[in-house]
Order: sequence, then structure tokens, then C-alpha cells
Amino acid sequence: MIYLTMLFCFGMTILGKITEKRFLNPVTAFYCVWTLILFLTSLKLYGLNATTDTIYSYMFIGFLAFAIGYYLFRGEFKQKQQIFSFGRFRIGIRNTDSYILRYKIIYLLCFLTLIVYILDFSVSLGYLLSGNSLDFIRHMAQDSTSDLNVQSDILSAMKNVLISPFVLALQPIVAFDFWLGNRDKKLLGLDIIILLLRVLTDGSRSNVVYFVLHFILGFTFIYCKMQKKFLKNLKKKNKKIAIAVLIFGVVAILWITISRSGENAIKYAYYYFTMEPYMFEQWAEKADKLHLLGYGMASTNGFSFAVFYILKNLGLMSYPEAWHSINTIIGETQTQWMIISSFSSRANAYVSLFWYLYLDGRVVGIIIGMLIYGIIGARSYWTALKNMSCKAMCIYAFILQGLIMSFVRLQFGNIIYAVAFIMILCFYRRVKVKKE
Repeated sequence: MIYLTMLFCFGMTILGKITEKRFLNPVTAFYCVWTLILFLTSLKLYGLNATTDTIYSYMFIGFLAFAIGYYLFRGEFKQKQQIFSFGRFRIGIRNTDSYILRYKIIYLLCFLTLIVYILDFSVSLGYLLSGNSLDFIRHMAQDSTSDLNVQSDILSAMKNVLISPFVLALQPIVAFDFWLGNRDKKLLGLDIIILLLRVLTDGSRSNVVYFVLHFILGFTFIYCKMQKKFLKNLKKKNKKIAIAVLIFGVVAILWITISRSGENAIKYAYYYFTMEPYMFEQWAEKADKLHLLGYGMASTNGFSFAVFYILKNLGLMSYPEAWHSINTIIGETQTQWMIISSFSSRANAYVSLFWYLYLDGRVVGIIIGMLIYGIIGARSYWTALKNMSCKAMCIYAFILQGLIMSFVRLQFGNIIYAVAFIMILCFYRRVKVKKE
């Protein structure tokens, strides 16, 4: 079944490139990632544990549902402007809408983030100077009892609900500000400093990866739209900045990876892109034994968790029992380590988006969820192509990021991604364009 699923994903990768022209469209990007994952999994290297055909059949159904959802509504979004108005409140972006970034708010949050990260850096610096690696810092960051996590409830809440989501939202914002906006060098510089501090305080490379991804995505879209005219108008100084930024990102990712994994970097990289079906199976079995059904609460856990977390910490309510059971098992995927190979290699997380949908409604949940995700992909992609504003591009880039990282989890089930998405929607202000 794995080969049939892999063949389908490969076929959809090619179809997406044919129908959408650009390589970084939702169909090609999504299925390309999963073609790679299924191919590497089929090699069964480093003693990787086998996964049953049942799991691959669930995944095949999900892949098929995503394609149906995307192409069923592709024509609608390509031809029409889907705007929903409720008085002065409006959902959607018109082709003619123009937006500006709320720079003052962004600067304020950047400085607040720097203060928080500098406090963390004052703790991690001592360990780094003592000869400890980023892998050690990463384990400290994941240990709730370590010096890095012994902090006040207010600071902890601020990190979860404000700082971490802001840093995630900042990556597409900075990238598209450079390619489409004011090319604010101060904002770019602040972001690079924040990324460096983030790496040195928790050993994470994810935001650096997103930074590079969005920078490349921004360039690809602008180049395809304006082609030679764009390159001619781009100042040599800005070209050098763009090249320097990409070099910084790639070097940082390689350095973090080697520092964390050392001689095992290749083996760990292989596991990162192959463990998903097996982890999906293990946690699906646990959900079955506990008779848990989320009915949508798992897929949207990031949004609900943000609301319940704030209300609970304000003492206004306790967590709803049904929701709390779903949130607990989602949290356990992050904290409980599974043996994934015959060499007793252990891993956590990486259950893929399919597990969240399975938790919500088993096979029916996978079908409905992937249909909706396909529709969201189509809408965000064609809105970005028709509007080409920083806001429209940021929204699409963020959705694409979620699709590319779907081998880790369903991103909307994570509080950081969900709140970051809301931030992107709020950080841009619509302005009236004067008619000539």
C-alpha cells in the first residue's frame, strides 16, 4: 500500500506543477514532501519499524480528499472574489485591496521579545561557555524543571501566548516586507538577532528554516510575476542583502543540525522524514484504546487552547472535561518518547496531520479534514495570486508552511501556529487607494 500511496503523491506533484505553473503551489509542495517521506520510509534504513497497510490506506484516503477539495473549489476561487461581509466586518481580500504593516506594533513586540530572550540567554550562556552543545540546551528547554523553564507563571504565559507565536508570524512578515513592502532593514536586523537568540536559548532551528522558506517563496512569487523588470529594478545593495540573508539561513541550519546531532546527523535526519506513519499508527492505537473522539477539537486545538489557557490563568474557568482529554493526549505526543527502530532509537511528536484528523473522527475525520484543508489551500493561493499584497502573500505563505510541515502535526492544532495566524491577520491595516 505504501507504493500505491507514494505513486499517487508523485502523480499529484506533477499534476500540481502542470495546472498551477509555479512549483511552490499548495498541491505540488504538499505532495512533493510526502512523496519524499514515503520513498525514504520504503527504504527501511537504520532499522526503522514497519507500519501496517491500514495506516497507509488511511493516508491514501486523506491525500485523495485533499486533491478533491483543492480542485473542486479551485475554479471558484480562480474566477470569483469570495468576500463575506457582516456590517463593517469583512472576511476576505479583494483584488484591489491594499494593506500596510503596523510597524509600531511590530517594533514594540520585537523589543519585548528581545528582553525575554536576553533573560533566557543569560541562563544558557553559562552552559554554552562550559562546553555544552546546542543539543544539551535543547534538552534543557524541553525539561520543565530545568533552569531555562523555572520562571514566573506570567512570563511562561507570555511566552506561550505572545512571544513564541509572534516570532513565528514574524518570519513571513519580514520576508514579504523585503520583497513587496518597505524593505525595512531595521526590522530585518531585529529578526536576525531574535533568531540567533532563539537558537542559543532553546537550540531550535525551526524558525530559521521558516525564515529561509519564506524568503525563497517571496522571491519566487515576485520573480514569476515581474520577471526581468523586477530584477532590473532591484538595487544591487538589496541583492547583496538578499544573498547574505539566504547564506545566513543555510549556514545557521547546518550549524545547528551538526551541533545538535554530530556524527548521527544523517541518521536523525532520516528518522525525521520517515517515522511519521509509524508514529501515526502508535498514537492511533492509543486513541482507540481510550475511545477518544475530538469532533474537531484536535484540529482546532491551537485556537481553543489559547482561549481556555488565558481564561483559566485569569481564574475565570476550568478546562472543559472533553476538551481537556483531547488536549492531554496531544500534549503526550510531545512528552512521551516511542521506540521507532530495532536499534531502540526513540522519538516524540511527528504524528503527522493525519493523526489529528483521525483523533477527531477516525476515517470520516480524515476525509472531512483533508477536504477542508484542500479548500483552504486553493483559496489562499488564488487570493495571493490575484491580490499580491504583503497580507495576502503572508497568509498564503503561512498556509503553505503548514502544509509543508504537515508531516509533524496538523499545525492549527498547535497554539503557537494558531495564534501566529491570527497575528498575521491583525498586523496589516487596509488602506484606501486613491483613484486617479
